[in-house]
Amino acid sequence: MASEANDTYTTNNIAHDVNGTHRTFTAEHEYQRSASLPSWFVVQLTFTASLGGCLFGYDMGAISGTLPQLTNTFDLNDRQKELGKII
Repeated sequence: MASEANDTYTTNNIAHDVNGTHRTFTAEHEYQRSASLPSWFVVQLTFTASLGGCLFGYDMGAISGTLPQLTNTFDLNDRQKELGKII
């Protein structure tokens, strides 16, 4: 009768049984590291980037919404409109 050690072989942290089933195993520290929360720096960076994206989108929408009215009121040419978008 073969022992359990002879009935399994290991490749890439996956133990394969002779009958075709497999089970994964990892070290305890790898499990703890993946289950931990992100660092405070990552949270702040993510919040700042998403807030900046939202404000940029809002700003573009506000400028695009008022540009036709500004063009009619001040009789702007294309160069002046582009300058208004940049500023």
